[in-house]
Amino acid sequence: MVEETPRPETAFAAQPSYTQDELRDLDNFLATYPGQRRLLRYLYDHHDEAHTAESVKQKSGLEVGFLELKTLMVYKLLEARDESGQVVKFPFRLAPTARFHLRPEKKELIEAVLARKKWLGSL
Repeated sequence: MVEETPRPETAFAAQPSYTQDELRDLDNFLATYPGQRRLLRYLYDHHDEAHTAESVKQKSGLEVGFLELKTLMVYKLLEARDESGQVVKFPFRLAPTARFHLRPEKKELIEAVLARKKWLGSL
């Protein structure tokens, strides 16, 4: 009788939480608008803070307006909250006093695009 040895568990590479299309689209957008890339880098580096256009402008030195933050919300990279702390789901309901937070589920995608990982060869 042959004794079988247990097989070790095969470790699979972790799948990214984003698609190649999302990666390509965001990279193209940020290549077209380099100011948005700089803004996203700042927000990524300070992901644990709530931001307004004015606070980003003061702390980062970037020329940032409300519309730049709103654009990143439309791209679903940021989440906006109103003065009472409620999530604003529709961009047309945003007030200039809205506070923006980086969406945690998009952190891996943002990291990949900002790092400019060599992902083009895999497309």
